[in-house]
Amino acid sequence: MLTPPRAIEIEWALEWLGEDELLEVTPAALRLRKRILPANLRKPGRS
Repeated sequence: MLTPPRAIEIEWALEWLGEDELLEVTPAALRLRKRILPANLRKPGRS
């Protein structure tokens, strides 16, 4: 059984971010991601 995803609020996400991370905000979701992702870790088809 999977644990349901945690609801993230903008204020919490901004406090939790590291210096090398970004917060992507869309109408449907908030995503935390690394600022620079090494080429060998990127998904195929993305530049």
